[in-house]
Amino acid sequence: MVELPLPLRSRLVEELDDYFGTLDNADEPDLIAENIIERIELVAERLGTVDDDLVRLLDDEIESGKTVIEALSDLIDEDLLHGEAMVQRLAQMCNIEWIEGGADEDGLLGGEGMGFGHEDY
Repeated sequence: MVELPLPLRSRLVEELDDYFGTLDNADEPDLIAENIIERIELVAERLGTVDDDLVRLLDDEIESGKTVIEALSDLIDEDLLHGEAMVQRLAQMCNIEWIEGGADEDGLLGGEGMGFGHEDY
């Protein structure tokens, strides 16, 4: 299980909605999946809530043995091209638990060592 702070989820939904609004029908599922992962890393970095190995942590949770990019690419369709739907599916696929605390509503860490990655902030 990967525990991530709830503010990360909210920001990720917004970021993905913005991204999905720029897509056209010619975009390939592999490219969309790569861009989703880039946005996850970008939001997590901005919020300072997880370590640099977030993608590896997500990869480790996928039961099919695929990478998170491969698994996302397999399920890209119009029904999932909404931030909320994609975040829900990602949470199911990667066994993510969204937890209270860690980052405030502005995405800033409160306290030290909140358990979202390494303790060397």
